[in-house]
Order: sequence, then C-alpha cells, then structure tokens
Amino acid sequence: MKNIKYIILVIVSVFASCNEDYLELKNPNAIDSTQFFQDADDIESAVTGIYSELRAFPEIFNINLSEVRSNNISFGISNAQRDPVDISRFNVTQVMNTIEDAWQSGYIVISRANKVLEVIEELQLDNEELNTKIEGEARFLRAYAHFNLAKVFRRIPIVKETLSPDEGTQLGQSELEEVYKFIEEDLLIAVEKLAVNYPDEAGRATKGAAQALLGELYLTWGSFPIKDNSKLDLAISLFENLISKKGTPTFNWANNYSELFKSENDNKYSIFEIQYISGTAGIGAVFPSLFLSSNFLEFPFSGGVPQIRPSENLIDSFDKENDSRYNISVDTIYTNNFFLQQQDNYIKKWFQKDKISSMLSRLDWPHNYPIIRPASIYIMHAEALNLKNNGPNQQAVNSLNELRKRAGLNDINPAATKEEFLQALKQEYRSEFVGEGLYWHFLIRSELAVNEMNTWFSSINENITVTENKLIYPIPFSQMNIKKGLYQQNPGY
Repeated sequence: MKNIKYIILVIVSVFASCNEDYLELKNPNAIDSTQFFQDADDIESAVTGIYSELRAFPEIFNINLSEVRSNNISFGISNAQRDPVDISRFNVTQVMNTIEDAWQSGYIVISRANKVLEVIEELQLDNEELNTKIEGEARFLRAYAHFNLAKVFRRIPIVKETLSPDEGTQLGQSELEEVYKFIEEDLLIAVEKLAVNYPDEAGRATKGAAQALLGELYLTWGSFPIKDNSKLDLAISLFENLISKKGTPTFNWANNYSELFKSENDNKYSIFEIQYISGTAGIGAVFPSLFLSSNFLEFPFSGGVPQIRPSENLIDSFDKENDSRYNISVDTIYTNNFFLQQQDNYIKKWFQKDKISSMLSRLDWPHNYPIIRPASIYIMHAEALNLKNNGPNQQAVNSLNELRKRAGLNDINPAATKEEFLQALKQEYRSEFVGEGLYWHFLIRSELAVNEMNTWFSSINENITVTENKLIYPIPFSQMNIKKGLYQQNPGY
C-alpha cells in the first residue's frame, strides 16, 4: 500500500540529505533552478513534497492562529514570551514568528503546487490517468493553502505560476472576493479531476475532499465579511451531496466519538487529514503535546512546546453529565511525575499511552490531524441552512442532531429561532471540535467573535478589547518591506 505517510517519509529523507536549504526559501515563490523533472516518478515525488509541507499547517493555522485565538484556550499567564500567549491576548505584531511562518508555509505549498502544474503541462506524460490525478491534487493543495492564508490575512497575493524574485516584487494583494474566485476555480477543476478514493494511496486528496473544501469556501463567501447570499445554495448542495454518501469511503461516519482520534484509525473516519508518522525524526506530530503538561506522569518526555490549556469557559460549556465528548476530549486533573494529583485543564483526545514506546520525543506522535470530518460537513450544512433561511428548517435540525445523538445528547428544539439555533451551533462547534480550530472561524462567519471575546475577557477581569480589525492578522513585516507600497497593511496594525 502506497500510503502517503510513508512516501512522505522517503521524500523528507531525500530533502534532509541535500545541501540545498529547500524548506527555508527566503522567497517561497522563487524559481529553484536545481529542480529538474524528467518522468512520472519525479512528478509524483514533487506532489508528495507539497503534502510534506502541510505538516506545518495544523500547529500554525488550526491551533495557534485559530483555536488559541478563541475563548476555548486560556494560558493563565500574561507575560510569557511565546507567540501563542500573545495571540490569545490579541497582542499581535507584524514581526511575530508565527505570522511569518504562516505566510512562508502557505506560499511554499503554493510554489510547489505551481511547479507541478507547470511541469505536467510541459512533459505531457503518456499516462493520462496519472496526469489527471496529479493536476487534481496540485490544484486542491494550492486552493487549500490560499484559503488558509485568506482566512487569517484576507487580502493576499494570488500566486498562480512560478515567479522569479523580481516578479515576486511586482505582485500585490488581491481583494478577498478575487482570492475566493481563484480558489473556487482550482477546486472546481479538482472536483472534476480527482477520484472518489484512492484505496492504495490513503491520505491523498479525493473528490470528496475537494467538494467539502469548496462547500466551506462557499459558506465562508456567503457569510461575514462578503455575505454573498447566492453562494449558500452552492454550499448546501455540496454538503448534501456528501451527506448522501454516508456509509461509503467518501463519508465514513464513526458511531463512537473516541474512535476518531486513535492513530490506528488514521484516514478512516475523515475526509482529509494531515499525515504524520512517528519513529523517524522530523515527521511525527507535535500537536498532541501542545495540550499536555510537561510534568504529565504518563508522558516521559520533558518540555519544549507551549502548554495550551482549555479555558474554564470551555470546560463549563459542556453538558458534563450527558455529553460523552467531555470525558473523551478534556480533563481537569492528572497525575504529575511526583505521583501527585495536580489540578490543570488539558486536552486529551489524542493522548494514547500505548503509542509512547515508539516515539522518539514529545514531538513525535503518530496521529494524523483531521482537517475535514463528516461531522464538519453536517454542522456546516446546518449553519448554511440557518443563514440562508433566516432560521433552521428540519434539514438543519437533523444535521445538527447527528452530532448530538452520537454524543448522547437529546435532539435540539425543532422550533428554534435563528439566534437560538446559532447558539446551538456555537456549542456544537466547541464540544465537537476541541483543538481543531473550526470554532474560531464559525465565530467570525457568524459575526459573534467580537462580542463573544469581549464578554469573556470582561468575565475574567482582563483589560482586553477586541475590535473587528483584530479578527485577522497583520501582513508580516518581511513582506511589507519587500517593496515600498506593494502591500497594504491590514487595518489596526
């Protein structure tokens, strides 16, 4: 089985043995003249190189720039010199490493995808099936990177071809709607080109993954800040198409919530995941350790990563007696390395004690990171219907209840108003997707973020005021200085 995890292992080993500093390009869109592609194997290796860069995305985009930004996370400290602490307190500057890393990682993926698209056009391989698959993957991954960048920066440069350093200094930002149109174009082609699944190549982008990402794009387009209501019907149609495939590899619904986060179930219950593998330095997952204490008795590795804690606000939001997700996702007490019980909130849903023996460090978990799950399709379907119809219809209620039934909760009130249903959506985004970064973007789309955060900061006596400008991040300082006047800094920075 050519699992993409193991192909990435080979590719990373090759990169590690090279002298060129391939992953640290100062201009990620610059042409690398040392790269030559001569056959199908070279191109497939290049596609795997795109996937390999995605390993940086969960910590940057989903956790630090999304989950940490919300009232799901609280550090309990205000003076630590760590980016996640400052991000959580809305004390963000354009020189922050995480901001720079987001920009660089996003455009490295885009640059690699562009190179693959250009090469398959030039080489014209005889294997049409392979050509089609590779184009679909490259377009999906290019769209995914642009979408992540647009969510956190909004107005970004659209990079649709390999650029020389000089060309890179001429390319300015595009308006958000133009960015969305470009992403839409890529994803429509990806939907057409990609297969329903690749049974012998688990972890690759599929038709369902492209449909799901396109649906999320349309939902985002139809919500704040653009609010193009015509896009909601397109989102709903895509979500319903995916839901109709429940029980197939396209939409494999797990009946037990805890099964979703076991590494042995990687690529089984998600539509798209970021791939990791432990036991080989550099390609294991960091994210499970971000949520654990450094003196956790059952985890024999020390320090080295931020300790990101679920807030009391998140803990208290659960229906602790009835919601099975509470005991699976979080805990408030653990045994420290002095064999004492210690009070501390932590996210535990990825913690698997039986996997530790194969790990090289606390940065080496075998777990994949879920990007698109069937549950996210159900909840976005419900969200889109509530927004389009100015309140939930029975379809919206049914979709949200799918999450609640699995968690052991009662069905929601089918007569809920739009605002009541919005609050139900908010709670389900929190309870279902702890640590996955979806909740923050729901708050922005639904125009709840400013009030939600200011209310929370006031309740914990923090003198922090969130404004609409602070819902996105500044363009990195390095990019603002490429050429005077090329970029406009986001308001408020």
